[in-house]
Amino acid sequence: MKLLIVQGLGTIILISLLTFSCQNEADKSELPQSVQNFSQDQFREFFHKVNAQFKMGNALSTRGIIPPQFSSACQPQPPATGLTCATAHIVRTVNLPPNLTCPVCTTATVGFDVRVCWVIPPGSTVPTYSFTFWNFGLAGLSPDCETCIFNLPGHGGDVVLDQMSYQASLIVESDYVSPWVNTWHPPCVNNSYYSSDFVRQTCYRWCINLSNFEISQITCGDKCCQRTRTFCWEPLPVPDGTIRISPPAFQSIGASNCGIITLTCNGLQLPCDDRPCGIVP
Repeated sequence: MKLLIVQGLGTIILISLLTFSCQNEADKSELPQSVQNFSQDQFREFFHKVNAQFKMGNALSTRGIIPPQFSSACQPQPPATGLTCATAHIVRTVNLPPNLTCPVCTTATVGFDVRVCWVIPPGSTVPTYSFTFWNFGLAGLSPDCETCIFNLPGHGGDVVLDQMSYQASLIVESDYVSPWVNTWHPPCVNNSYYSSDFVRQTCYRWCINLSNFEISQITCGDKCCQRTRTFCWEPLPVPDGTIRISPPAFQSIGASNCGIITLTCNGLQLPCDDRPCGIVP
């Protein structure tokens, strides 16, 4: 009888170990970790998996913002020869730090295009990724945030919208690139990193229409600002590690100026604004 009990316990333990082992194998990422088994299909599978996490509701309010018309002169250049790329349009609602002028403005819905490219450098065993973001614009704000903006005097609303837009661009870029860095761990110590370019329009004016409670960003030229940041993996603190993001570098692209264009807002004829290319305070 004791022998049967021992055999039975042994069988149960063996089954438990096999079940645990199979579960661990099932939980492992199916993403390849070396060039030997990396494929285009697996890249696209992860690309779609990341995108699915970012597509959310289009608007927070029934009023809101008319997304800007992006200048064709500020479209990204074709990818370099040898890169394999995929592109998607994303709509994302993000949480923002409270704005000093309008503390209720803590959420915003934005839309943008993103292109992810990969290549396996000579002598490497894993892909290197690069990212390009463009066609970016606010698509929705909370009703309380809109009310605050509509009640600001002068160009106070313009300042808040610029600040929110810039903060949202930093957040969506970091949120999008992070899954790739967390998966492939480009090591900071080896000066390995993923590069990200974020292109934003700089020839525009905000039109805050108090008659229909509508906000529009009117594009009025072919000049844009490209912000570049790099992302790499820092293994400390143990055990999780962290992502190191470089300070941004800026360059103007497109036309040399915004051009002489007059646009109409609330019945007024207004000149085109040439926004500075850099950090929005």
